[in-house]
Amino acid sequence: MSWLLLIIAVLGVAALHELAHVLVARLFGYRPLAWGPVAGGGFIIFDDTFEPHWSPFYWPLQLLVPWLATSASLPLVWLLTFRVAGYGWAAAAQAAATQAFVLLSLLISAAGSLGDLVLVTAMPRLAASEPDLTLRDMRLHQALRARPFFTRHGREALQRRYGEPAEAVWERAKQIPSKSLFRLWQRTK
Repeated sequence: MSWLLLIIAVLGVAALHELAHVLVARLFGYRPLAWGPVAGGGFIIFDDTFEPHWSPFYWPLQLLVPWLATSASLPLVWLLTFRVAGYGWAAAAQAAATQAFVLLSLLISAAGSLGDLVLVTAMPRLAASEPDLTLRDMRLHQALRARPFFTRHGREALQRRYGEPAEAVWERAKQIPSKSLFRLWQRTK
Protein backbone atom coordinates (compact mmCIF):
# COMPACT_ATOMS: atom_id res chain seq x y z
CA MET A 1 0.00 0.00 0.00
CA SER A 2 2.86 2.39 0.80
CA TRP A 3 4.34 1.90 -2.68
CA LEU A 4 1.03 2.84 -4.24
CA LEU A 5 0.84 5.98 -2.08
CA LEU A 6 4.39 6.89 -3.09
CA ILE A 7 3.60 6.52 -6.81
CA ILE A 8 0.45 8.59 -6.40
CA ALA A 9 2.44 11.27 -4.54
CA VAL A 10 5.09 11.49 -7.28
CA LEU A 11 2.39 11.78 -9.95
CA GLY A 12 0.62 14.34 -7.77
CA VAL A 13 3.77 16.48 -7.55
CA ALA A 14 4.09 16.43 -11.34
CA ALA A 15 0.42 17.35 -11.73
CA LEU A 16 0.77 20.16 -9.18
CA HIS A 17 3.76 21.52 -11.11
CA GLU A 18 1.73 21.64 -14.34
CA LEU A 19 -1.28 23.14 -12.57
CA ALA A 20 0.98 25.91 -11.28
CA HIS A 21 1.78 26.73 -14.93
CA VAL A 22 -1.97 26.86 -15.60
CA LEU A 23 -2.51 29.18 -12.62
CA VAL A 24 0.13 31.64 -13.85
CA ALA A 25 -1.20 31.55 -17.40
CA ARG A 26 -4.77 32.13 -16.21
CA LEU A 27 -3.61 35.07 -14.06
CA PHE A 28 -2.45 36.71 -17.29
CA GLY A 29 -5.56 35.72 -19.24
CA TYR A 30 -4.10 32.79 -21.20
CA ARG A 31 -5.86 29.45 -21.58
CA PRO A 32 -4.56 25.94 -22.30
CA LEU A 33 -4.71 24.71 -25.89
CA ALA A 34 -3.36 21.22 -25.23
CA TRP A 35 -1.78 19.11 -22.52
CA GLY A 36 -0.31 15.65 -22.22
CA PRO A 37 2.67 13.45 -21.49
CA VAL A 38 6.12 14.24 -22.81
CA ALA A 39 9.49 12.56 -22.36
CA GLY A 40 10.46 13.28 -18.77
CA GLY A 41 7.08 14.54 -17.55
CA GLY A 42 4.13 16.50 -18.83
CA PHE A 43 3.42 19.60 -20.89
CA ILE A 44 0.81 22.26 -21.46
CA ILE A 45 0.63 24.54 -24.49
CA PHE A 46 -1.16 27.83 -23.85
CA ASP A 47 -2.62 30.41 -26.18
CA ASP A 48 0.12 32.75 -24.90
CA THR A 49 1.81 31.91 -28.22
CA PHE A 50 -0.92 33.72 -30.20
CA GLU A 51 0.37 37.17 -29.25
CA PRO A 52 3.91 37.28 -27.88
CA HIS A 53 3.58 40.66 -26.14
CA TRP A 54 3.86 39.26 -22.65
CA SER A 55 3.98 41.16 -19.40
CA PRO A 56 7.57 41.32 -18.11
CA PHE A 57 6.38 39.26 -15.12
CA TYR A 58 4.81 36.44 -17.13
CA TRP A 59 7.82 34.26 -17.90
CA PRO A 60 9.62 34.76 -14.55
CA LEU A 61 6.41 33.70 -12.78
CA GLN A 62 6.08 30.71 -15.15
CA LEU A 63 9.45 29.62 -13.77
CA LEU A 64 9.14 30.59 -10.11
CA VAL A 65 5.60 29.48 -9.18
CA PRO A 66 5.87 25.87 -10.49
CA TRP A 67 9.34 25.56 -8.93
CA LEU A 68 8.01 26.64 -5.54
CA ALA A 69 4.93 24.41 -5.84
CA THR A 70 7.14 21.42 -6.61
CA SER A 71 9.58 22.26 -3.80
CA ALA A 72 6.75 22.62 -1.30
CA SER A 73 5.13 19.31 -2.24
CA LEU A 74 8.25 17.12 -2.40
CA PRO A 75 8.40 16.62 1.41
CA LEU A 76 5.28 14.46 1.03
CA VAL A 77 7.28 12.24 -1.33
CA TRP A 78 10.10 11.98 1.23
CA LEU A 79 7.57 11.16 3.95
CA LEU A 80 6.13 8.31 1.88
CA THR A 81 9.62 7.15 0.83
CA PHE A 82 10.61 6.77 4.49
CA ARG A 83 7.29 5.05 5.16
CA VAL A 84 7.99 2.55 2.34
CA ALA A 85 11.44 2.01 3.90
CA GLY A 86 9.74 0.85 7.10
CA TYR A 87 9.70 3.98 9.26
CA GLY A 88 6.63 4.71 11.35
CA TRP A 89 4.56 7.75 10.38
CA ALA A 90 6.05 10.00 13.12
CA ALA A 91 9.66 9.00 12.35
CA ALA A 92 9.06 9.34 8.60
CA ALA A 93 7.61 12.84 9.09
CA GLN A 94 10.54 13.87 11.28
CA ALA A 95 13.08 12.57 8.74
CA ALA A 96 11.29 14.22 5.79
CA ALA A 97 11.27 17.59 7.56
CA THR A 98 15.02 17.78 8.17
CA GLN A 99 17.01 20.62 6.60
CA ALA A 100 18.79 18.16 4.33
CA PHE A 101 15.53 17.00 2.75
CA VAL A 102 14.16 20.53 2.49
CA LEU A 103 17.34 21.49 0.61
CA LEU A 104 17.08 18.32 -1.49
CA SER A 105 13.49 19.30 -2.37
CA LEU A 106 14.69 22.70 -3.59
CA LEU A 107 17.50 21.15 -5.64
CA ILE A 108 15.38 18.42 -7.23
CA SER A 109 12.69 20.96 -8.05
CA ALA A 110 15.32 23.22 -9.64
CA ALA A 111 16.68 20.32 -11.70
CA GLY A 112 13.15 19.41 -12.76
CA SER A 113 12.57 23.03 -13.80
CA LEU A 114 15.61 23.23 -16.10
CA GLY A 115 13.34 22.82 -19.13
CA ASP A 116 11.21 25.66 -17.79
CA LEU A 117 14.35 27.80 -17.37
CA VAL A 118 15.42 27.20 -20.96
CA LEU A 119 11.91 27.98 -22.19
CA VAL A 120 11.54 31.12 -20.06
CA THR A 121 14.80 32.62 -21.25
CA ALA A 122 14.45 31.57 -24.89
CA MET A 123 10.79 32.41 -25.59
CA PRO A 124 11.24 36.18 -26.02
CA ARG A 125 14.07 35.60 -28.49
CA LEU A 126 12.12 32.87 -30.24
CA ALA A 127 9.11 35.18 -30.54
CA ALA A 128 11.28 37.79 -32.27
CA SER A 129 12.50 35.32 -34.90
CA GLU A 130 9.48 33.05 -35.51
CA PRO A 131 6.60 33.93 -37.85
CA ASP A 132 4.26 31.51 -36.00
CA LEU A 133 5.14 30.90 -32.38
CA THR A 134 2.22 28.50 -31.85
CA LEU A 135 3.43 26.07 -34.52
CA ARG A 136 7.02 26.41 -33.24
CA ASP A 137 5.88 25.64 -29.68
CA MET A 138 4.08 22.54 -30.94
CA ARG A 139 7.19 21.49 -32.88
CA LEU A 140 9.38 21.91 -29.79
CA HIS A 141 7.06 19.62 -27.84
CA GLN A 142 6.95 17.11 -30.69
CA ALA A 143 10.74 16.84 -30.45
CA LEU A 144 10.16 15.63 -26.87
CA ARG A 145 7.64 13.02 -28.09
CA ALA A 146 4.63 14.93 -26.79
CA ARG A 147 1.20 13.32 -27.09
CA PRO A 148 -1.39 16.12 -27.08
CA PHE A 149 -4.90 16.15 -25.69
CA PHE A 150 -6.56 19.29 -26.99
CA THR A 151 -8.86 21.24 -24.71
CA ARG A 152 -12.24 22.42 -25.96
CA HIS A 153 -10.85 25.96 -26.00
CA GLY A 154 -7.78 24.69 -27.88
CA ARG A 155 -9.88 22.98 -30.54
CA GLU A 156 -12.00 26.09 -31.06
CA ALA A 157 -9.11 28.57 -30.94
CA LEU A 158 -6.91 26.56 -33.34
CA GLN A 159 -9.84 26.08 -35.73
CA ARG A 160 -10.46 29.85 -35.75
CA ARG A 161 -6.80 30.70 -36.15
CA TYR A 162 -5.78 28.12 -38.77
CA GLY A 163 -9.09 27.12 -40.34
CA GLU A 164 -8.51 23.43 -39.68
CA PRO A 165 -8.93 20.97 -36.81
CA ALA A 166 -6.43 20.97 -33.95
CA GLU A 167 -5.02 17.58 -34.99
CA ALA A 168 -4.29 18.93 -38.49
CA VAL A 169 -2.52 21.94 -36.97
CA TRP A 170 -0.42 19.52 -34.87
CA GLU A 171 0.48 17.61 -38.05
CA ARG A 172 1.33 20.87 -39.84
CA ALA A 173 3.76 21.73 -37.05
CA LYS A 174 5.65 18.47 -37.77
CA GLN A 175 6.68 19.94 -41.13
CA ILE A 176 8.60 22.80 -39.48
CA PRO A 177 12.33 22.06 -39.29
CA SER A 178 13.49 21.24 -35.77
CA LYS A 179 15.25 23.97 -33.85
CA SER A 180 17.27 23.43 -30.71
CA LEU A 181 15.75 25.48 -27.91
CA PHE A 182 18.94 24.90 -25.93
CA ARG A 183 21.06 26.47 -28.71
CA LEU A 184 18.66 29.38 -28.89
CA TRP A 185 18.94 29.73 -25.11
CA GLN A 186 22.74 29.78 -25.34
CA ARG A 187 22.54 32.73 -27.74
CA THR A 188 20.39 34.70 -25.25
CA LYS A 189 22.98 34.56 -22.47
